Amino acid sequence: MGKYFETRFTNVMSGLFGEELPQDRWWSAGKTNDVLDKFKQLRAIDREMAPGWVDLHAMRED
Repeated sequence: MGKYFETRFTNVMSGLFGEELPQDRWWSAGKTNDVLDKFKQLRAIDREMAPGWVDLHAMRED
């Protein structure tokens, strides 16, 4: 497990991650795939409506 790292977020950072992110903010693999598919569909229609990139983080359930 990692260690806590205090930082000041800027406009180029995505925010909390890993165990720093509250448990109620985690999505299932199915929901994540659905949201990513919708992002891709929107981007295919108009790239300006879905600019930038998507940063996905995952963990395996044992």
